[in-house]
Amino acid sequence: MLLALLLAGRAWAQTAPPAPPTALLPPAQVPGPYRAYLTEHYAADARALAVVRLFERRQRGGRIWAAAGAAAGVGGLLLGNRTYSLAGNTTVTLQASTAALLVAALAGPPLAVGVSKLARFNNARLYAALQAYDEGQPLPKYVARRVRGQGGWQ
Repeated sequence: MLLALLLAGRAWAQTAPPAPPTALLPPAQVPGPYRAYLTEHYAADARALAVVRLFERRQRGGRIWAAAGAAAGVGGLLLGNRTYSLAGNTTVTLQASTAALLVAALAGPPLAVGVSKLARFNNARLYAALQAYDEGQPLPKYVARRVRGQGGWQ
């Protein structure tokens, strides 16, 4: 009898059927960090985890860019309306209008990049993308293009 079972192929003895997947919760209903919840929810799904990792990386990058822009802005504001002594008897006065241009030039671009990343890769959009994925719909193009080659995506 044992030989017949071995020759017949795989045998699943006393295994319970897989539990039905639980519904995905939106970010507002998750008590802790949303990424930790998603990592646990999609523990066996490499494709969904690739999407979660993508959003996590982009959010982290957005926070870094925004912080760099804010730091440059604060630094530019601290430099404004002051007189600086250079080598010898040369003094330079930085007026408020020049300081404002300096702040805009140094802080504007990194702050804009950071805010745009945080807006495009927020948790609400992550929830929408994963909910569509669970329903068998394709991922949004801006997500699919970035996860290609990760987690089994082709």
